[in-house]
Amino acid sequence: MAKHIARGTENRILIDAASDPEAKLAEIMSLGDVVYAVWAETDKRKPKISGHALAMLKGRPLLQSMLNSGSSNSLAHITIMLDNHSSAYGACARYGDEAEPKAA
Repeated sequence: MAKHIARGTENRILIDAASDPEAKLAEIMSLGDVVYAVWAETDKRKPKISGHALAMLKGRPLLQSMLNSGSSNSLAHITIMLDNHSSAYGACARYGDEAEPKAA
C-alpha cells in the first residue's frame, strides 16, 4: 500500500499542477493498462490499509481476458491519489472501466 500511496501522491501533484487538471487526469489514466485510485479513508466502518482505501478504476476486462486466455503480458500499472470514494467512482465513470466506449 505504501507504493500505491507514494505513486498516487506523485500523480496527484502532476494533476494539481496542470493548467487543466481534468485533462491531466484523463491523460494519466490513458497511459495505464491497470489504474488504481487511493484515498485517505476516514470512515471507521470502511476497510483500509495504512489509513487509505484502494480501488481499481481501469483494467478489469483486460485482466479477465488475460485470465481466460492464460496470457501473462506485462501491464502498465498507475495509481492516482484522489479525494474520496466519490472522486474515484467519478474517474472510473469518465475514463475507466465504466466509461462509455468512444465512437470511432
